[in-house]
Amino acid sequence: MTTVERKKKIGVALFGVGRAGTIHIKNLAASPRVDLRWIVEEDTKKVTPILEQLYLYDTQVISTKDISNVWNDEKTDAIVVCVPTLLHEAIILKGLDAGKAIFVEKPIAVKLKDTRECYLKAAKVGKPLFCAFNRRFDPSIRKLRQRVQNGEIGQIRCIKSTARDAPFPPVEYLKISGGFYHDCAVHDIDLILWILGEKPISVFAQGHAFNDAIKAMNDVDQAAIVLKFPSGVLATIDLNREAVYGYDQRLEASRKPSSINKRN
Repeated sequence: MTTVERKKKIGVALFGVGRAGTIHIKNLAASPRVDLRWIVEEDTKKVTPILEQLYLYDTQVISTKDISNVWNDEKTDAIVVCVPTLLHEAIILKGLDAGKAIFVEKPIAVKLKDTRECYLKAAKVGKPLFCAFNRRFDPSIRKLRQRVQNGEIGQIRCIKSTARDAPFPPVEYLKISGGFYHDCAVHDIDLILWILGEKPISVFAQGHAFNDAIKAMNDVDQAAIVLKFPSGVLATIDLNREAVYGYDQRLEASRKPSSINKRN
């Protein structure tokens, strides 16, 4: 008779079932390693059909007034934070104090000093704090970075990123998103710095609002960004809130006469 060693599942609490949380709840439910113990969401009624669809009958749904249940639950090892950015820091610090590992949607916090404080707290308590820059885990982008880092085509002269979102986000989300640069541009900036392995010495950005709702928020929906790096590399980023033809993500690293491309 063959026996299989029973491994402990990772107890997880999910905070927020909005745009990102809806994606994460499906991924968590699909993992055999995860025990999704808690969902923290103010609109508890909207979570019920999702739980039924995913057969999450043992997952408990609570609002923030009962959040202490998560902190005091010894079987909850980690939390996934998908609430608006303004709420990130408080949940991260509380979670770390309670001994939980943290997976958080970008950005960690609104201000740089608060972001540093979160990482310092994670180091102090010895728990991981992981920020979700999902494109770093795209196999094609990882391959492109490896080829650049290995010097496969020599000194990179230019790197171009195109990011056009689809579908157009709900206005309610845009109001709490932190703005176009904060919400979208950070992905491309992070990706380019990660691929090149250096930080820019200059940054120029220009944007415009074509959508009236976005204009009313004093935000933009189209932007162009140029970064220059110590090695001489020039990076350009083309950003748009809505691609009517579908989600459009492209990346090119080039030198004369060669280039490496990541297409849709």
